[in-house]
Amino acid sequence: MTFEDLLQTAPSQTQELLQQLVADIHTHATPERVNKLQQRLARVKNRIDDTNRRREVLGAQADTIDALLTYLQQQRRDRGDSVELCLLESFLADRQVILRQRLAALKPSDLLQEKHDLTVEISALLRSRNVATALGNTLKEGKRAC
Repeated sequence: MTFEDLLQTAPSQTQELLQQLVADIHTHATPERVNKLQQRLARVKNRIDDTNRRREVLGAQADTIDALLTYLQQQRRDRGDSVELCLLESFLADRQVILRQRLAALKPSDLLQEKHDLTVEISALLRSRNVATALGNTLKEGKRAC
């Protein structure tokens, strides 16, 4: 038995309930709603990109400081300690700690979860619209056959 046969033999109350379901899905999964979710998804993706760019900049700054610290340590070994080198090394080490802390705080995991959730919601809305459209078409064809 096909789905069409099942619908044709279903009581009129069941067919009305299915029509109401189709209407509800179309009301809930409007193109405007999908559009708004897609716009929100685009904003979340932009925020993720911005966060990743900031992470790259902070990481590069921390790596630069790391290279400077290595150079300063080598200079101290080769030329001996000086107050200026010790102060600069201390300042750079403090700055590197701050950069690493800021880098650790800039994890886009919440944004990635929101991106995933929005993608799933958009996909579900589009699938439900497609199913509702197919069901609605089948119901219309069933009425024409009667």
